[in-house]
Order: sequence, then structure tokens, then C-alpha cells
Amino acid sequence: MPITPALNITQFLVEDATVGEWNLQGLPTDDLSIQNGIMVTNAARYPLLVDPQGQGRTWIMNKEQVNELRVTQLNDKMFRCGAKG
Repeated sequence: MPITPALNITQFLVEDATVGEWNLQGLPTDDLSIQNGIMVTNAARYPLLVDPQGQGRTWIMNKEQVNELRVTQLNDKMFRCGAKG
């Protein structure tokens, strides 16, 4: 069975050009941030973003600016389904 002894999972799952674009959009360059970026962009469902420093939020806001991303919070009046008012 062939194996790759020194496989770098981030280089395997994402191209350097994509990582460079993410960096320009505000994603930090450390391995953990890049791995989080891979999960955010490739997840089949909505990924959970634990972001104590706000860097991930900034990155997603910049990345999705062309799609007119709207940010909501749990205490927003219209957050819950079926809320009227």
C-alpha cells in the first residue's frame, strides 16, 4: 500500500493561491487558521466558528461581501423562524 510519510494536510486540501486570497481577505497565516478556513469553505453544513479574537468573523465578512452576507445574533428580533414584527 503506497503511503506519503510527510503529508501536509493543508497543502493536500487547498492550493497556495486560495490560501493567499484568504490572507488578503483577513485570515491569519497560521496552520490552525488555514485548517479552519478549509473546514469553513468545504463543510457540507454550517460550520461552528469559535472566534475569540474576531479574526475569523472579519475574514468571513470580507469573503462574503459580494454575496451581501447579513450578520444576526440570537437576541435579534427577527432571528427566530415565524417571528413577526
